Amino acid sequence: MRVLAIVACLMLAAVVSAADAVSIVCVGDSITFGDKIEHGQDTYPQALEHLFNGAASVTNAGHNGASATKTSDLPYWSTKEFAAAKEAAPAVVVIMLGTNDSRQKDWTTRKDVYAQDLNRNPAIARLPLKQKP
Repeated sequence: MRVLAIVACLMLAAVVSAADAVSIVCVGDSITFGDKIEHGQDTYPQALEHLFNGAASVTNAGHNGASATKTSDLPYWSTKEFAAAKEAAPAVVVIMLGTNDSRQKDWTTRKDVYAQDLNRNPAIARLPLKQKP
């Protein structure tokens, strides 16, 4: 997982020049938040900001236990972190959701609506991105 995060960071770094400061919001679950580590230390959002070396501001909008589907017991869409992500109007959004959707209790009780729920939820796609002038 860490390799995937580093690859994503490098790809983002390649598209943003050092002259353009960029706002990045990382939305997701405990993998984004950094469960089991001191918040903000050694998370992939922190590593991403470090890779940009001052050319980007990265916000960690991860929430422990959050899932991608609205029918779960903790949908990301109902968290304060999602509200903050929408308020930030970032230039780039990095998404790491779905791990908690594989929980046995969620899958067995809601597998029939899982795909439908994800398809009806384009909220991240509608995040108000900052437009370049």
